[in-house]
Amino acid sequence: QVVVENRAGATGTIGYSACAAASDGYTICMATTDLMILPHLMKLPFNLDQDIAPITQLLYFRQFLIANSRTPYNNFREMVEHARANPGKINFGSFGEGGGAHQLIAVINQQMGINVVHVPYKGSGPALQGVLGGEVDMAVAVAPTAGPLLKAGKIKVLAVNGDAPMPEFPGIGTYRAQGFALDVKNWWGVVGSAKAPKDHITRLNRDIVKVIGDAEYRRKFMEA
Repeated sequence: QVVVENRAGATGTIGYSACAAASDGYTICMATTDLMILPHLMKLPFNLDQDIAPITQLLYFRQFLIANSRTPYNNFREMVEHARANPGKINFGSFGEGGGAHQLIAVINQQMGINVVHVPYKGSGPALQGVLGGEVDMAVAVAPTAGPLLKAGKIKVLAVNGDAPMPEFPGIGTYRAQGFALDVKNWWGVVGSAKAPKDHITRLNRDIVKVIGDAEYRRKFMEA
């Protein structure tokens, strides 16, 4: 039995801190690319190298650049053109200071020579609500979250990361397909506390790798 306790916010720092403090060997956290970025940008309440034990990587995931349905641009190229003509008039909601979404918009601003204003939210949920409510123009969202909203006409999707379009969304171009040498790889993984017994970490690695390698599990995951 697995008990899920959501500790969202602060770009994952709240959840990671709880994970780092646990020593029972049974408290684990879902980790994202942000975990590797944060120590270089801010002082954390834990030491990544000393307090966190990596267990396994789960997957790379596709991420959409989404926009409010009322924005005047329909893809990434049009957004860049609009931003160049209207500097400082477009804003972007991230999941928090220093996270992957913040890094993405910083890279876009730098490489495209534009000035999209960064607006940090306390988590991905509030950032998404910010787009839906028109508080911000853009944000990022994973495909399972953004897909139903796109089909309902509540958002636009300007671009998707990766090397090729997603079969489920063939009309959405990658950054590269739209003529921009821009891509960001994102992953999910599992981490635990470095205080946990080493045999627990080893067993968790073995068991999780076995599950995610199961064909039936992968089929159900893709359908979820």
